[in-house]
Amino acid sequence: MTNLTLWLALLIIPTITTKEIDITSLSSDTGFYVKFIDDLRIIEQQYSLIIVKDIKPLTEGIEQVEKLINKVRTIENSLKNQAHSYVHTVILDKQLKYLKRNVDIINNSLLSKRNKRGLINGVGTIFHYLFGTMDADEDQDIQKSVNELQLSNKNILTLVDRNVHIVKDTIKSFNDTLSSLSLTEQTISKNFDKINKAINTNSLLIHGNEFSIRLLNMITFSDEILTEYTNEINNIKQQILYAKLNKIPPSFLENNLLKQSILEINRQVPEFELPFNPDTELYKFLDSAKLNIQMINSTIIYKIKIPLLSKDIFKLYHILSIPVRKNNHFQIFIPETPYVAIERLKSIYTSFTSQMELMNIQDKIFIINPNIRDKDDGNCETDILFQGRLTNKCHGTLVNIDQSEIRQLEENQWLVTVPAPTDFTYKCKDMEIRTVILNTNCIIQLNDQCTGMLGNHLKITYYKRKPIYKNITGTMVQIPNDCCLPEKLKKRRITSSCHSCPCT
Repeated sequence: MTNLTLWLALLIIPTITTKEIDITSLSSDTGFYVKFIDDLRIIEQQYSLIIVKDIKPLTEGIEQVEKLINKVRTIENSLKNQAHSYVHTVILDKQLKYLKRNVDIINNSLLSKRNKRGLINGVGTIFHYLFGTMDADEDQDIQKSVNELQLSNKNILTLVDRNVHIVKDTIKSFNDTLSSLSLTEQTISKNFDKINKAINTNSLLIHGNEFSIRLLNMITFSDEILTEYTNEINNIKQQILYAKLNKIPPSFLENNLLKQSILEINRQVPEFELPFNPDTELYKFLDSAKLNIQMINSTIIYKIKIPLLSKDIFKLYHILSIPVRKNNHFQIFIPETPYVAIERLKSIYTSFTSQMELMNIQDKIFIINPNIRDKDDGNCETDILFQGRLTNKCHGTLVNIDQSEIRQLEENQWLVTVPAPTDFTYKCKDMEIRTVILNTNCIIQLNDQCTGMLGNHLKITYYKRKPIYKNITGTMVQIPNDCCLPEKLKKRRITSSCHSCPCT
């Protein structure tokens, strides 16, 4: 048992323990209560993964499909007395309009007004982010590297000195699609020539069925192409919606180059750790990273920021003030930094004023690049943790307190301060109402079927609090129940409905 855990345990004296309720007296003259929260990790830097996607093949493909449909329509009109495919081209027209409209939506959403005329064009180009901005010192290098990658046959480019990794993402099978479109256009042209010749020689009736079958094959092919393009457009729209939430779309995990790049991060920056195990917890990448997205001309640039953790592990504590009676008044000290995190070797620490400075990722607590200090450069709060007492660094004030106070520590745990002996009445399911007298400050725990009343005005009941940590995943930080105790409190049997607490 460490010295810190030992003196924390000495501050707590078991009072009443049953399966329904625990009431634990606190030492009356310490002036504080220390609550262990959880391990804390430091986000020291960020790693940038940049995905570059050129959608020019998509827009070119849409244009070619439109030409193809127009030619099909011309042939169809020549065969309209025999072929029954008119309804198909109407459907294709609707698909085509949907695609063109959504390409415009993507352009208008992402394309910087300053850059609508040119591709990434060197000096003077401003990277405009819809949901954030690039770091100023990154702009020039990343801009140059994106150009280099676009003009090369490479798929990956790494800027080691900047912790930046750039991945080229090609739209699926578009090269094959464009080749197929080209061959199909040639076939349509040949058929168009044959139909014109048949019309001129009055032999259209003879070859009509053959032409109709070929025409239907072309319509089917056009429909498949448009469906593929529609899926890709919808995928890009989904990515934009995720970017608005600063989240990573799950579809990114389908990119093998991106997955390979994530696996390589630990090797490239061995002095740091990822907030997840890339070998077994790659799915946690979706909650850990943040996404910015922009578009310059036909190039969409996804910039993913992944936290890099210091290898130091800290223990996070919350220090709460407890009034101490001084004659007819109470002395109370106000912590300047009520949250203190101590590194496991107890040589360095960090402190802060609010839980809002914390973030929660997959039920683990993190803080971004805090001020780390040496143990010897401590304050009142670190003296409390290391020495177990208030020192001359702690400044208190005398106040009058005439009412009890309740502060919730966990879902079913409360810190109760009482200026004078106070009744605590509680009722649990399938049992009679009971009352105890609290003579000193206590920790009260109720199970989820109990409700309590302190005095005549303060009610406590088991309920789930809303998360108060800055939380990027929408889940609540789970605070452990051990409360730094070296062992479980011994149970004491209650034999009557009214008791006097031996908390003196």
